[in-house]
Amino acid sequence: MENTRKESIGLAATCAIFATFALAMGATAINPAMQSMIQYWAPQGVSINSVRLMNTIPSLAVVVSTIFSGMVVGRRISYKAMAAIGFALFAFFGCLPAVMSSNFTLILVSRAIVGLGIGLVAPLGNTLVMQFFDKNRAAAFIGYGSVVKNIINIIMVWAAGILCIIGWQLTFWVYAIGIVGLIIVLFFMPEPAKAAAPQGTAAKPKRHLDSFVAITAITFFLTMLVAFPVQMNVSTWLDMLGAGTASDAGIVLSVYTLFGMIASLIFGVMFKRFGRYTIPVGYLVGGIGMLLIRFGGSLVPIACGMALAGFGFMFLTPAFFSFIGQRLDPSSRAFAISLSLAALNIGAFLATYYLMGLQAIFGDSYWAVSFLLPAIVYFVLGAIFLVYNPMKGHQESAPREKSAERTVASDNRDCA
Repeated sequence: MENTRKESIGLAATCAIFATFALAMGATAINPAMQSMIQYWAPQGVSINSVRLMNTIPSLAVVVSTIFSGMVVGRRISYKAMAAIGFALFAFFGCLPAVMSSNFTLILVSRAIVGLGIGLVAPLGNTLVMQFFDKNRAAAFIGYGSVVKNIINIIMVWAAGILCIIGWQLTFWVYAIGIVGLIIVLFFMPEPAKAAAPQGTAAKPKRHLDSFVAITAITFFLTMLVAFPVQMNVSTWLDMLGAGTASDAGIVLSVYTLFGMIASLIFGVMFKRFGRYTIPVGYLVGGIGMLLIRFGGSLVPIACGMALAGFGFMFLTPAFFSFIGQRLDPSSRAFAISLSLAALNIGAFLATYYLMGLQAIFGDSYWAVSFLLPAIVYFVLGAIFLVYNPMKGHQESAPREKSAERTVASDNRDCA
């Protein structure tokens, strides 16, 4: 059984752990400049879909580097070194197109390397939180990490929008924020103790993954496959309904992010209250939001739907990661989280092809279908997790932990 006494870390080390959450949404920072870049490159013979690769290529790269990071971090490469490499790639190659903007191929290569940097850092935050904090605090801190992720994304997108007014090339300077993260992790990143080898052997502890990791990966893939197009196309949906402008779409997307942050802030409390039912609650709230987006018909109901969708989605990822942390030993968590994040990014990358498939099947009505299917998928997944208990067979751990804590306290009193 895993030792329940956690290593003690200070405020600076905790901030360094939170810094590793910051890169997760970094690939989308250039969204405000996409139309400007399309207008710049189209006369030079670069297709619109090729320009859009700037957004999708990082997702593919994240899949590769996330799995690599989860396999070797804490075993062959330290957490600090992995985080430092990721932040350095993110900052340097993120900013590179700002000074070498005339070479489209170079920009795409740079975007791919940015994705590699994001992927190297992606599994670290959740894993370190589980390593250094007990399960109740870990659930809350995973939620706080999502808040950090959203705040940094808002800052980067806001700054990119301002810089884009001057010139789309300047948009890439927002990746310089990675330098701040690099400095923080170099000086303050804590390094967890290595898992002990089995008694009487010099071998490293074997990595153990159970069925819940596969369930999480499949669920993440399906969720992102149907949910990501809603965020991508909400501006088009508002325009088709005559419900709002591009500016209104920006507000609606901000509402999605804001309520996602609120869900992340209160996640620890709600996870303690709902336990295994946290996942069904997230899907229920998100599914209701998706129905409002599909059938709302005007700006206010659609904005309310986006609020509920953002709230529900931000309940899901920390809930799954919290269950992974409770089910798996420390040596297996980073790899399990990396596989889950890889599945999430594969779903995001394939979302465009999913929409193309819907268009081939449903013709012009595929827009309406694409906004209805997320609600159906959310309700089905919610019903499945209402029956399936992620902690079945693992619920005995809580009493054992309390007993262990009482034993430690008793020993301390005897020593005194």
